[in-house]
Amino acid sequence: MLPEDFPKWQWVYYYWQIWSRTDDDGKSLLEQSLKKTSWRGPKEPWTQCHSKYVDS
Repeated sequence: MLPEDFPKWQWVYYYWQIWSRTDDDGKSLLEQSLKKTSWRGPKEPWTQCHSKYVDS
């Protein structure tokens, strides 16, 4: 369930579909945008980050 300040789930899903479409090279619009901004990913892997909060 999305927080109340998020738009309706239909809009979130719609934009997710746009951002996740791939081009001929197999890269999504989101991947291309992140590459242009030199984003290097999360500081710690999701599994470590997730387990820190779930286990406590």
